[in-house]
Amino acid sequence: MNLIEIEDLTFSYTSQHEPALRNLGCTIEQGSFVGITGLAEAGKSSFCRLISGYIPHFFHGELSGTVSVAGTGTRETTIGELAARVGFVFENPFDQLTGASLTVLEEVAFALENMGLAREEIRPRAQKSLSQVGIEDLMDRHPQQLSGRQSQRLALASVLATQPEVFILDEPTSQLDPLGAEEVFEVISDLHRRGYTIILVSQDLDHLATRADRLIVIHEGEIRWDGEPRKVLLEAAEARYSERKRVATASVIAMNTPVVVLNEPTGGQDAEGIELLGNLVVHLVQQGKLVIVVSHDVRFAARHADRVIALHQGRILLDDDPRTVFGQDEALARTHVESPAVTRLGKLLGLGETLLSPEELLAVFAPE
Repeated sequence: MNLIEIEDLTFSYTSQHEPALRNLGCTIEQGSFVGITGLAEAGKSSFCRLISGYIPHFFHGELSGTVSVAGTGTRETTIGELAARVGFVFENPFDQLTGASLTVLEEVAFALENMGLAREEIRPRAQKSLSQVGIEDLMDRHPQQLSGRQSQRLALASVLATQPEVFILDEPTSQLDPLGAEEVFEVISDLHRRGYTIILVSQDLDHLATRADRLIVIHEGEIRWDGEPRKVLLEAAEARYSERKRVATASVIAMNTPVVVLNEPTGGQDAEGIELLGNLVVHLVQQGKLVIVVSHDVRFAARHADRVIALHQGRILLDDDPRTVFGQDEALARTHVESPAVTRLGKLLGLGETLLSPEELLAVFAPE
């Protein structure tokens, strides 16, 4: 059964000349797990706002076409009414927390109180949602004392307590380390297994493609690809994006300092943006500059670094060239960071040398 239907939709924000979304048409079945990905500024967040009713009730502009959730047009209802069916989890969990609650349990109960539920119903319902996301032991802690991944779970629990039919999550792991991302994706997958409809925006295709049963790629406000994740990724891999939108890093070059420090530069970036950052690093090194990249992106480090330092609890655990560091699985595991996928694959195949790139793997089986 189609839970969400979008027909011939185009939307332009009041402050923009070009449409943020154009010619959209799709349906989303109840109980499905739909992944949404694409370049930054492609329209992914606008897609989420559309289904949740934030467009047109909060974000105003020119809208044509229709959106319906469970048979009700989003124009004919309110954000509050839609919230009973559609739960929206923001990219930054701290933007979602009220800031007025003294405990985690109070934070989850806040939305239930606004819904007018009886007091005797609120506490067990809030406790149940905390249990479902695995942080029931934190119910008496102050929300400001939570880690990033705990805060993301709290945001999920706050929405889950309202018992929506649909969960919309906009880049919920973009600010988390690999362990935190894995935990949040597992919680989301568990919600899907319980029958919830999931719409998840993410650039993390390693996690998204293996969990979603459908993948939509949005490009310049339009649905470019839509289908089974493996098929979509194959189609997308064969295509080349026509424009590069990552120009902000040009300011780094203009600074002309002898040392350049980049803190998690690949976070939330698509493949094109990561390639551009890699080219920037190469260019800066060729100019004789010292480039320090703080990152959990092991593929980026394996490709571009000539030295890798792995930290554990504030101390240097490993310090050597990438091939040496990524070849020490047991020590690296203490940092909650895995070696690159191609490195792990090479070890599974029993290859003696530590591989750092797909090209090195291909060279083993197809030497020149």
